[in-house]
Amino acid sequence: LEKIPDRLVLLAENDSFAGKAEVLLNGQSVPPFTRKRVYDPWNIVSEITAFCQVGENNLTITWTEAGEFDGLNSMLYLLADES
Repeated sequence: LEKIPDRLVLLAENDSFAGKAEVLLNGQSVPPFTRKRVYDPWNIVSEITAFCQVGENNLTITWTEAGEFDGLNSMLYLLADES
């Protein structure tokens, strides 16, 4: 990031994470995802502004317990949120 906006969220779809996933940003657990309609009524967001830094940021997703069909099912998005 060249500049950190006032509010930055990690946006996903309700079924993006199959199984028990742990999401870390720069080594810290991101806050729990909550439902917020962005482009779909089932979108989920996590407020990550406090975890971001100018320059390179590292997003890590691990599954502490993973079944055969667990994993990441759809893209995650970084969104500067005005509301």
